[in-house]
Amino acid sequence: MSNEMMSPFVEGTLEMMGSMLGLDCQVTEVDAELGSSPTVFGTVALEGNASGRITLSLAEADGRQLVGAMMGVEQADVDEELMRDGLGEMANVIAGYARSVLAGADLDMEIGLPEIAAEAPTSAGGVIRRRVESDLGSFFLTLEILKNDSASVAESGKGTES
Repeated sequence: MSNEMMSPFVEGTLEMMGSMLGLDCQVTEVDAELGSSPTVFGTVALEGNASGRITLSLAEADGRQLVGAMMGVEQADVDEELMRDGLGEMANVIAGYARSVLAGADLDMEIGLPEIAAEAPTSAGGVIRRRVESDLGSFFLTLEILKNDSASVAESGKGTES
């Protein structure tokens, strides 16, 4: 699986965090181990000539802070429904950003509806994972590509390693 495919998702994450939340975020760990700290997982399925999923994984307290900032409410006011909606929206924005970038590399991808869970999705293949830090907490961004029928991403030089 190509690390070049991860770049648009990282770029989308940093853009979303900056524009929607006004946060300066950084990738602090490449090929990060998930560990046991994440307790909330927002996943969006990817389908097309490349298929797989993108997952945001974070501790509930960090999720409440990020969703609260995005929705303009206090962390204490972020209930389960608002958490689900907010994390789903974040995952959807990231996937949509990456989809538009990858379309320029002839990689056709449709994005599914966000799903929020209390457990990490079972991995069926290799994953690329980045740890992202912000003033409001940290989270993991995981890309799992199950099928890639397009070699053009690696050949096009789209994106930079993030």
